[in-house]
Amino acid sequence: MEHFIWNIDPNIFTFGPLQLRWYGVLFVGSFFLGLLLMQWIYKRENRDPAEVDSLLFYVMAGAVVGARLMHCLAYEPDFYLSHPLEIFKVWNGGLASHGGLLGVLLALWIFARRHNESYFWLISRMTIPGALSAFFV
Repeated sequence: MEHFIWNIDPNIFTFGPLQLRWYGVLFVGSFFLGLLLMQWIYKRENRDPAEVDSLLFYVMAGAVVGARLMHCLAYEPDFYLSHPLEIFKVWNGGLASHGGLLGVLLALWIFARRHNESYFWLISRMTIPGALSAFFV
C-alpha cells in the first residue's frame, strides 16, 4: 500500500433529522479544552479565572464569525454578494480556518481593550489553547 485513504464518515450518529458530526464535536471540544487551559493559566498567574468565561464568548464569536465570513468572501464571493442572507446559514457548511484565526485575533484585541488587558499578554497565553484548537479542527 503506497498511500493511506482517510474516508471517515462525518457523522458520529444520526437520530431522525438530527446529526452529531465529528467536526462539531471536535470544534466544541477544542473550546472546552481551551477554557480549562486558560482557567489554569489565570489561576497560576493569580488572575481572576472567572474572566475566562467572558474570554471564551469573545473567542467563540470571533472564530465562528471570522471563519464564516472568510469562507463566503474568499471562496464564493459572487454567490454570497448576490445572496447575502445565505451568509447566516452556517448549517449549510462553509468555514475557513484562516478566517477563524483572524476573527479570534480581532476578538482578543477587543477583549483586551474592554478588560484593560495587555493584548500581547493575552496572545502569548492563548498560543497553547490555539494550537490545540487548530489540531482538533
